[in-house]
Amino acid sequence: MASISLPKHSLPSVIPTHKPKTSSSHNHPILSKSSQSQFYGLKLSRSTSLSIPSSSSVKTAIFAKVNKGQVPPSFTLKDQDGKTLSLAKFKGKPVIVYFYPADETPGCTKQACAFRDSYEKFKKAGAEVVGISGDDPSSHKAFAKKSTDFHLHC
Repeated sequence: MASISLPKHSLPSVIPTHKPKTSSSHNHPILSKSSQSQFYGLKLSRSTSLSIPSSSSVKTAIFAKVNKGQVPPSFTLKDQDGKTLSLAKFKGKPVIVYFYPADETPGCTKQACAFRDSYEKFKKAGAEVVGISGDDPSSHKAFAKKSTDFHLHC
């Protein structure tokens, strides 16, 4: 399983920020149909601690629904060891991309551990898992040692 961190300037240009007005999430088509890989969906949340511009210090949630056949924008990011990972590596293969706000937080640790615990099932199905956050490689390295058996990326 791979996990990467987005450069701090990338998130707003990749995924629109949205504050839900009700308790239900809203659907937003955000991705192009330009590659052969399949991307099934995502649910993101982030806090302003990631240095992403925000009008308040309150945590906001980002929700997006992606339809079968849609793909995420291409990316090339570094893992906790400084090695690069590109979405192109997975072209034509199933890949699960998940986003999380920060390493070492209770919710993100629980999420990463759930992917870790299911990782062999994903691999047997031929899928790879990629986690993306705004943290740096050294933070990912410490987090991976405690919580994961896979690479984290930034």
